[in-house]
Amino acid sequence: MVSAIEASDLMLLKVKRVLTHLGSAVRVLDAEEARAIDDALSGIAEAVEGRAFESHFADLLSREPELPLHLRDRVTHIAAEAKNSFRDQRN
Repeated sequence: MVSAIEASDLMLLKVKRVLTHLGSAVRVLDAEEARAIDDALSGIAEAVEGRAFESHFADLLSREPELPLHLRDRVTHIAAEAKNSFRDQRN
């Protein structure tokens, strides 16, 4: 829930979509990103109430999941270590 103080602070920004966390503005959202967040929140509410929720996550269901960039290098590194460890155990 947005408080009156938060609402008035956001009005000063003259933007319609702002991502907030614990009452602080994080960044301005474009329309597509705001819509995806709204859909996800609606989907969570539907799931909690035991209703069908998949349609709210169409952007996730229509593609293979991807790791964020900051995790990709780490996973590649761990996989290489595991492969080397397995190779060493066989020799």
